[in-house]
Amino acid sequence: MTRLADIVRIGLVVFVASAVGARGTLAQDGVGFRMAFGWHELAGDMGQVFDGTVDAEFSILVPVRWIRVGGGANWASFQVSGEESSFSRLRFHGLLGFPFRVGSNLRPYLEARYTFHRFRPEDDRFFGGEDRLLRDFVASGSGFEGAAGVEVALGARTSLDLSGAVGTFSVSPDLADEGLGPLDSGTSWRLQAGVSWFPTRNPGSGG
Repeated sequence: MTRLADIVRIGLVVFVASAVGARGTLAQDGVGFRMAFGWHELAGDMGQVFDGTVDAEFSILVPVRWIRVGGGANWASFQVSGEESSFSRLRFHGLLGFPFRVGSNLRPYLEARYTFHRFRPEDDRFFGGEDRLLRDFVASGSGFEGAAGVEVALGARTSLDLSGAVGTFSVSPDLADEGLGPLDSGTSWRLQAGVSWFPTRNPGSGG
């Protein structure tokens, strides 16, 4: 797990450095909004406990000179392998992005993200009514993620958005109290498709 986390961090540094070096080809589009659905898999020990699932993600993209900054949220429901129980995972992220221009219709991009995670069981937290709360387990923590994608123009201000991402994270407390063993960290990968909308984009900028 530590070795993979180091590889992810090194990869983030490499692609950020590459983007900085190629800033002459960067494109800028004004404030944008991205809504996407994807397939999300957890790897390592957590991957042996949770099945892959469909997730939903929303991001706001704000231009700052030749880069993008922004943030957003991602939601997923992970089924425990071989059981009926499941865990919801709400993740917030801040991002630093590097958009490029390739021709008039393609805009590849790279993003580095800092993530904050909240895992909680989805089974009934109550017994005998809401006035008799049993417990409310939450495991939270942070991590890093790197993403690469491309925006394919659908119109003057909208694009089909395709991307992939890989990241690492850790949470506390571990999931032992939920009967899943001392799991407190993991890696993840995602493939997603969605739509990006740039309402202030200049149609004459090649978008």
